[in-house]
Amino acid sequence: GQLLLPTVVYLSVVAFLAFIVVLSGVGAALRMTPSHRVVDAGREWVKRLEDAKLKEAWETRLSKELQEAKDAARNRETQLLQRLNSTGLREADLQWTMNSVRQHKADLERMLNLTGLRAADLQRTLNSARQREMKLQQHE
Repeated sequence: GQLLLPTVVYLSVVAFLAFIVVLSGVGAALRMTPSHRVVDAGREWVKRLEDAKLKEAWETRLSKELQEAKDAARNRETQLLQRLNSTGLREADLQWTMNSVRQHKADLERMLNLTGLRAADLQRTLNSARQREMKLQQHE
């Protein structure tokens, strides 16, 4: 009878430890079951989905910034072209003004030549009149 109590306690402790070992083995086995793999795959899929959303958000942001940069460059190009056209128009105006001045100068030179010719005609007429006057004086 004296050995019975320690043996029962000993066997109880061993049985309890064996039960714990079995339970941990069952837990490990459950972790390796296909359902656990499905849960792991689900977690991996959620992680990938979050990564994809993050990537999409970055792509959207970068795409928006790129579009804004393109729009700014297009606006700048339009402004420069407008300035260039304006400069071209000013250049055309200056060219037209220079041509007008040249034409006016040519007109003035023609008028001056005509005036010179008229002056020469008047001088000839005056010389001719003086010669007649001198002839008339000589005849008298």
